[in-house]
Amino acid sequence: MLSQKQTTGGKKVAILHPDLGIGGAEQLIINVALALQSEGYSVRVYTPFFDPNRCFKEAREELDVHVHGDWFPRALFGGRFIALCAYIRMLLCALWVLFFGGHYDYYILDQVSFPVPLLRLRQSNVFFYCHYPDKLLSTDRRSFLKRFYRFFLDLIEEVTTGMAKTIVVNSRFTQKVFLDNFPLIRRMKGRAYKPEVVYPSIDEKAFIKNKEFKETIETLIGRQVNPEKTIIMTSLNRYERKKNIPLALEAKE
Repeated sequence: MLSQKQTTGGKKVAILHPDLGIGGAEQLIINVALALQSEGYSVRVYTPFFDPNRCFKEAREELDVHVHGDWFPRALFGGRFIALCAYIRMLLCALWVLFFGGHYDYYILDQVSFPVPLLRLRQSNVFFYCHYPDKLLSTDRRSFLKRFYRFFLDLIEEVTTGMAKTIVVNSRFTQKVFLDNFPLIRRMKGRAYKPEVVYPSIDEKAFIKNKEFKETIETLIGRQVNPEKTIIMTSLNRYERKKNIPLALEAKE
């Protein structure tokens, strides 16, 4: 246990997240946990990885974070089987929660749905937040072995996601992608089923609103030859391949 903070109050909530680092998914999980605490819920966050030196301040100072399953490697054979290892690490974390974590009224998971059926053995109120189907993030499937490997992972993802009592997505776009790529869930829950859209929350206090910030933006715009016809694009995410940021630039050409 990395946190000495103890949450007390009403109903108990366990949040399971694969890597409590620095990213959009982590920010959402932290905001969810803080919002629940402010409403009187007792919240604990479980994760296979948490580094107090590389995380959001709120995770370090305001949340009760427990680490389990970190002994299993993140990858095998020089960086391979990352998704499979993430499944196993989350499963180990969920097993600890199930047998030693005590009673919870609600379980909240995101990104990795593999532990959903296990947690439902203890409590039916399992909530899954889908940022985007993981199966679509694995694009290099040229070899037969890779296709064979991903077939089973994709099937597990779809079936276990569908077993959650409540499924939500982060946008209408993701809702459409979800329904197009998870046909089994439509069969499990009915053809009319649509996961509810819950947009990520935003902490307005975290945004810089001061004179210096305004002047900086105006200076950047003023450097353009023709400011009225200039398009300024702001990318609020990590710069990595799967974000496909060039697609936004190509769309404007």
